[in-house]
This record gives sequence, structure tokens and C-alpha cells, in this order.
Amino acid sequence: MNAPSIIGKYEVIGVLGRGGMGVVYKASDAHLGRLVAIKMLSIRCTEDPDLLKRFYREAQSTAGLQHPNIVTVFDFGEQDGNPYLVMEYLDGESLAGIIASRRYLTFAQKIGYVIEACAGLSYAHERGIVHRDIKPANIMILKNGAVKLVDFGISHIASSTLTRTGEFVGTLNYMSPEQIEGNVSLDQRTDVFSMGVVLYELCTSELPFIAGSVPAVVLKIMHDAPRPLASYPIAYPAELQSIIFRALAKNREERYDSVNELVVDLLRVYEQLTEESVSCDLQEAQSLQAKGDLKRAQELLQRLVKLNPRNKQAFSLLRDVRRKTGEEPQAEPECIDPDGTAATTPPAFQDIVRMAELKRALRRGTEAYDRGDLDAARRAADEAFKIDSDDTAVRALRRAIEVATQKIGDA
Repeated sequence: MNAPSIIGKYEVIGVLGRGGMGVVYKASDAHLGRLVAIKMLSIRCTEDPDLLKRFYREAQSTAGLQHPNIVTVFDFGEQDGNPYLVMEYLDGESLAGIIASRRYLTFAQKIGYVIEACAGLSYAHERGIVHRDIKPANIMILKNGAVKLVDFGISHIASSTLTRTGEFVGTLNYMSPEQIEGNVSLDQRTDVFSMGVVLYELCTSELPFIAGSVPAVVLKIMHDAPRPLASYPIAYPAELQSIIFRALAKNREERYDSVNELVVDLLRVYEQLTEESVSCDLQEAQSLQAKGDLKRAQELLQRLVKLNPRNKQAFSLLRDVRRKTGEEPQAEPECIDPDGTAATTPPAFQDIVRMAELKRALRRGTEAYDRGDLDAARRAADEAFKIDSDDTAVRALRRAIEVATQKIGDA
């Protein structure tokens, strides 16, 4: 099919990609003088009178997602019976392209990409939106290193038409067991499973569930455990297998409850890897400085400071190198750690960690309360209260514990 020259008010420049659900065009918004990406779906509204209404409803929800790790939707419409979404143009490549290229990535980079993608998912999940089609092709890595999720709501838009013909909505190799079954309401845990598949593939360069036919793949997803990471010739962080396998649990009740909980565990591994990397790179930077190779030392230190702005040792060494090269040294950031040199939780994820820890404390407190262990319930509730004293669920649990304690005292 030839590319249209005009879509709505946008001038088409070329084709960026083609997929099962449509074509993505590179286009120009002449009114605002900016490039955009337009995804035109292959589903025709004329074949389903209600489809355009559902498309607009989903598109409006997607357009309401404003987050650094989610592609921004500017506009949507319909042309010649085909609905389309107008999005920000992303200068980068998909994680699928990076995996296919066999490009070298450190484990810290791989885990960092997943953590960034989870930050976008967390934002969407809080607003009741489940992606349903998490896969490397829908995770964009920009040239500046930023991570963006794309195609929110696309599979949901198509679901009512495709399921009638028995086709899967989503990409089979990344689908959760409950998504394949299709007889339960999907929640955020289906995205947790798909993200587990992405992380497994990033670490091993192989899919965890792969076979020669669709039925065989379905059976593996539903019943087979993935190949252990230990069977691959890779040196992986010790905690990583248990994290991935929990994300890939067949029973969603045994999975991470949310991407926030997945991020908490991944951050521990990420920080450990980053700390080790920072330590090695600092030694290298000191060696380069001593040899008089100030340019390479400065480049290395700038990367370290960007990775962890609170690292006093890296920042002080960078200031020293800049003085020697005649550059104006920068003032220390207010958040700098005066004593430590280890990597710290990136500020962007601190809220995610806090929310996950709050949920874990609440769950422990509720479970202890249900089994009658009021002391354990009180300890967990107090822990949750320290995290967020204004949380309604925390206050309700503390009140329930007080009432139950009073009843025991009155008995």
C-alpha cells in the first residue's frame, strides 16, 4: 500500500515502520513546525460502527498520559475509515532493534532500561490503564538515553474485533497466561509478566518461551518454566534470576503485585552494579589524570556524575580536572552526599520505592490482623504510617487494630 501524502492536517514524509496493527509514518505538523509520528491502524471503522467510538475513548485515555517515559499523544482522528494517532516523533530506536543488533550492553544498562519503562507503566497503572502489549518493539531508547513506552491502548482498541476471529491481541511470546486464556479481566500483573519476558530476553538474548508453532508456544507459556539463567554463558547478578522468575510466575497471585514492587528489587541489583562500575571507573579516571590524559578523564567523570550526581568523590575529581584544563568549575549540587561515594536511588524512582514499601507494610499488617496477631499488625501499621501518615488505608488499619485491642482489654 502506497503511503498517503496527507493524513489529516499532517504532511507525510515517509514510513517509519509496519506492524500487525498498522503503519507508522513520519510526518510534519506545518502549523507548529515540528515532526510527528502517525500510527494509522489497519482496522477499518467502516467494518464496525462502534469501533470509532471505542477508538476515540481509548485515544483520549492515552492522550491523558503525561509522563517522561511515555510517548506523548498530540492528536487522533480517522481517514478513509482508518483511525490514527499522532504522537511525538522519537529520535532513537526500539529495544527490539538493539537486541537484534547484538550490541553490547552492561547489565546495569539493561536493568536501567527496564526500570525506566516500569516508571512509565507505574504512572499508567495508577490511572487504571494497562498496556497489554509490552515488548521490546514498544520500548524506545532515544539518542539521549531516555526510555519511552509506545502503543498504549492500541491492543485494547483492536481487541473486540480480533478476538472474534480467535486471534491473539498482543504479541504471543510476551503474553501472560491469563491474557492467553482470555477469560479473566486483565490487570497490571499482565504487564509485569510481559516485562519479565523483556528482561529475560535482554539478559539472555533469547525468549523464555519459544517453540516451532503457536500451540507449542502457548503450552510453554502456560506450563513450562524458563531455562535457568545459570545455563547461559553469562555472568549475571545473583538476585536477578529469582526476580525474573517471580515476574514470570504462571499464577498471577504469585507474581509481583505491581511494577513498583518489581522496581524495588531491580533497584537493589542496579545500585550494586552501579556502585561496582563507579568504583572501577573512578580508579580509571584517577589513572588517566595522573598520566595527564585530562580529556578522557573528564569524559569519564562527566558520565559518572550524570550517573550519580551525589557522588562527592567523582564530582570533586571532575572539578579538579576542569581547573587543570582551564574550565570554570561547577558548584557542588545541594543534594551531594558529603561522606558516601556509593550510588543512590535515582530521585525519579524514590516515589515508586516509597509506594511499594507502603503497600508491602500494609499487606503484612492486614495479614497479621486477619490471623489475630495484633502485635505484628501494629508493627507493620506503624511502619506504613511512617512512610505515609495521610494514607487512608494506613489510618483504617491502625484504627481497626486499636478497636480490636480495646475489645481484648475489655473482655
